[in-house]
Amino acid sequence: MNRIEIKIFVIFILARILDLGSTYYSHNGKLDFETSPLVRVFKLDWTGLIFINILFVLFIYYLLIKVYCDKNLKLTELNFKNDIHTFMDYFSLIYYRKKINFKDLLTSKAFNSNIFKNSFILIFPLVLSIFSFIVSINNFLVGNSINLLSGIKHTQITIILSYSLIIFMFLSLYIYNLYRYYKIKKSSFKST
Repeated sequence: MNRIEIKIFVIFILARILDLGSTYYSHNGKLDFETSPLVRVFKLDWTGLIFINILFVLFIYYLLIKVYCDKNLKLTELNFKNDIHTFMDYFSLIYYRKKINFKDLLTSKAFNSNIFKNSFILIFPLVLSIFSFIVSINNFLVGNSINLLSGIKHTQITIILSYSLIIFMFLSLYIYNLYRYYKIKKSSFKST
């Protein structure tokens, strides 16, 4: 396990603890106003929530330790380093192993899903941690009688957060790839 995976895992654990703690604080230990589908749909109590969160932490640990491997990405980047001149070059060479235009990018079947999976595994716990921190801030505000979301139904909050999470996930994947591209450009600039 590399330093980055350890940092991501620690951030994820802290985010989950903060989320549960702020939920407990905001409603004095009651789950009556909790918007989570685990409570609303599956009727879980605190024991069930803590158990599910432990399973979720173990799942993220498994993904980061056993499944995640950035060696393929680093090797692919190294192989194509001299051919990468734009972000589109980077994206197409890393994920499709050849330079393609945007139209072909949408229709090509030669997608390198292994590299995408590894990028997603690295980004997924970070995005969930950010959302946990946002929810925790709201919970602390609710605990102090400042409810920013008082006019919105619980189901609407869940839907809004779910769609926001999906959009933020893809945006984060884009930013991560942009970061990797600029990292290659910076290293190739230093070597010349």
